[in-house]
Amino acid sequence: MKAIGTQILQTKCFILRRFVESDAEAMFQNWASSAENMTYVTWNPHPDVEVTRNSIRNWVASYANPNYYK
Repeated sequence: MKAIGTQILQTKCFILRRFVESDAEAMFQNWASSAENMTYVTWNPHPDVEVTRNSIRNWVASYANPNYYK
């Protein structure tokens, strides 16, 4: 199978896209800061939006790798 990295998936009702740095505030407020939401992921709740922003920066930097999916 050929690695193609994180791709956009789109239907009439749904778009799944790569993270961008401007998603940090919404990600932090909506789920990354909540312990309840972190039950099935491999990281702890983020204590502040800067931790979320740094996570997104790392993900964005990794998108150039075709074997990276997030």
